[in-house]
Amino acid sequence: MDGLALGKGKHFFQVMATRGCPHKCSYCCNYAVEALYPGQGKIRRRSVDNIMKELVYLKNMMPYLELFLFTDDSFLAANSKWIQEFRDKYKEKIGLPFFCQTNPVTITPKTMETIIDAGLQIINLGLQTGSERIKKMYNRHIPNEKVTQAAKLLHQYKDKLYPPIWDVILDNPWETVKDKLATVKLMHSIPAPKIFQCFSLTFYPGTLILKMAKEAGFIDDMVKTVYRKYYFAKDYTYTNFLYKLAEKDVPDWIFSILCNSILAYTLDAIIPSKLIRRIVKRIQNKK
Repeated sequence: MDGLALGKGKHFFQVMATRGCPHKCSYCCNYAVEALYPGQGKIRRRSVDNIMKELVYLKNMMPYLELFLFTDDSFLAANSKWIQEFRDKYKEKIGLPFFCQTNPVTITPKTMETIIDAGLQIINLGLQTGSERIKKMYNRHIPNEKVTQAAKLLHQYKDKLYPPIWDVILDNPWETVKDKLATVKLMHSIPAPKIFQCFSLTFYPGTLILKMAKEAGFIDDMVKTVYRKYYFAKDYTYTNFLYKLAEKDVPDWIFSILCNSILAYTLDAIIPSKLIRRIVKRIQNKK
């Protein structure tokens, strides 16, 4: 199962309550957008009444809707007053389950109690990497402790939420095996049930990471490497297989052996990508 499968079969509609993001990650389009509009503020938030007006209109136009998707970069990056007002008016006027995207820093006991009461059922968060070195490269300074704290809090609501969806970035050409294993171990530490959406690092135009890639000599063909790259087209390597395995309920002692750095470095070099592809597909078919 991946994050996209959770909404499968439901009639849903995508909306946004905000524009922008509190972060400025080097790989994200918000890095480029913020540069285009300096002084506009990191987040532009609509009023709750304005959002309700749109949702009521959509619900009346499409009475078969079963789910709303709030695809803001960080929907819960709001003060408690806004979240409480949203809860009260959404329950009164809409009353449908909804999905939202956010980041681990916004997950607090008070926020979760309020937003789940409003109707939250599916939540998507950014994990991206567990490596401190790569976090600096991504300009994404969220401690691993915040990730595990958020995961444990979400786990308390496992009877009310679908398995949380965590985004992770793979195929970073600067990463070492040590960096990758730091991410894999963080993923494994998150309590099940859990879902990981793994994306292949893509150098989007206007981002800092693209500039860094050009300087490092990783871009030899902009069309192929940037414009035609599909972010779900991941490399089939042993360490990337571990990312997928981290989603499964593997005993700690077995996972520890599989994450041995010497073993991972060796198997990354010698296992054919076709074999890894077959193993991953077999795991996926057992869902």
